[in-house]
Amino acid sequence: MTTSTLTRLEISETDDTISLATLRRAAEALGCELHYAWVPRQPLTTTLEERTSRLAQQQMAAISRMALEAQSTSREHLEAQTRALANSLLKGSRRALWKERGQ
Repeated sequence: MTTSTLTRLEISETDDTISLATLRRAAEALGCELHYAWVPRQPLTTTLEERTSRLAQQQMAAISRMALEAQSTSREHLEAQTRALANSLLKGSRRALWKERGQ
């Protein structure tokens, strides 16, 4: 691998314009394998808890909008129901957590 090729690789890497194909060819030229991965910024359990909480809040908001003013529940009761729904979602299908509504 020439110096000019390495310089171009470094520049394109710095600019975030390098392709996987280019990285793979460079790895092969250096006698290496290319491995890439997505590394979560937080534990998976935290991500799942945040997602189920957000979905539960959305669903409870839709339900509470439908309730009549005279029949509205207390804030504590609504929060407890939201937590229970989030726990139920967490125990269900993980795939369903990421589907957009209407799919």
